[in-house]
Amino acid sequence: MLGVQYGMSAYGMGQKASLHVLEAKDLLQRHKDVYHTFWKWAEQNVNAGLAGVELHTVFGWKIRAGKGRDVKENTFLNWPMQANGAEMLRLACIALEEEGIGICAPVHDAILIEAPLDEIDQLVASATHHMQKASGWVLGRGRHCRVDAEIVRWPDRYIDGRGVDMWSFIQSRLGEEAA
Repeated sequence: MLGVQYGMSAYGMGQKASLHVLEAKDLLQRHKDVYHTFWKWAEQNVNAGLAGVELHTVFGWKIRAGKGRDVKENTFLNWPMQANGAEMLRLACIALEEEGIGICAPVHDAILIEAPLDEIDQLVASATHHMQKASGWVLGRGRHCRVDAEIVRWPDRYIDGRGVDMWSFIQSRLGEEAA
């Protein structure tokens, strides 16, 4: 679904989902029919952006195609969601910092925090609350993003299956360097 919202082509969808390109075209058209309000908004952003109109986030981050700037159509399809998501993350990080919650790093659309084992549940609940509040500041009108959390307690460590090979490679190199 995310790829579709960011301008994935029927060919790209077919490749990802192992579909014939005609099936993918049909699915894309159905998506546009069902979510016509989203697609009208998205098309307005693309048209405005390509015409050189400045697009901006709720808190003023801007993008504009202009003379000498080659900006792809999908940039204006993707930018409003990515940029406003970044606004949410920035506001959440500020709120967590002000509350004294230890931030290790923002990670795309998440925040990695560190806390003593006896405080982690409380601090994750607080971080979740702040992330929901931050999404409400950006979305307005009483809307909030759903926020989920994953707690990893020592001696365990967070492992993303997509990064296992890279982690193993780095660990093997570190082992060689130490020897």
